[in-house]
Amino acid sequence: MPDLGHPLPPRDAVPIGEALRALPLVSPPRSAWPALAKGLPPPAARWQRYLPHSLATAAALALALLLPVPGTPPGTAAGGSKAALAADTGLPRLMAESARLERLIAAAGEDPLQPAETLLLGLALEDAIAEIDAELAESPSGPAVDALWRQRVELLAEYAELELARRRSAEAGGPFDTALVSLY
Repeated sequence: MPDLGHPLPPRDAVPIGEALRALPLVSPPRSAWPALAKGLPPPAARWQRYLPHSLATAAALALALLLPVPGTPPGTAAGGSKAALAADTGLPRLMAESARLERLIAAAGEDPLQPAETLLLGLALEDAIAEIDAELAESPSGPAVDALWRQRVELLAEYAELELARRRSAEAGGPFDTALVSLY
């Protein structure tokens, strides 16, 4: 049964392949590239192409040198000593030290697999820090603010020491003794 939707081609029709091969090849009279090339800027030197990437790399390295090292335990020369913190009890200094310790804890505590004892010690320290934050939110005045910030920094330093000890133990491949850390 013939397909009524499509009429049959006439018997004297040329096959489509032959008809396409019989068409002349059309080419432009001349190339347009020389005209386009005149409008383009001259090609940059090799160092000019890589200059933005080099500057971005240099800026990232300079920033990395200015940030504290996550592997440095609190109380060392990289982050200031506890004696220097006790000598300089200004509120901005305590706030800066608190922010530095929080970054250190965040960098050291990225491992989701932790011993349960370590997790419990960390949660207890976080609870104590949260209580101090709640007291600070009530806006105490005078020396009470300095005392609260000093307590907060001390707790953060203990928490950072816990996280760094756990991380060092994990990197060394040995077991993590929380009894030793909690007594320390």
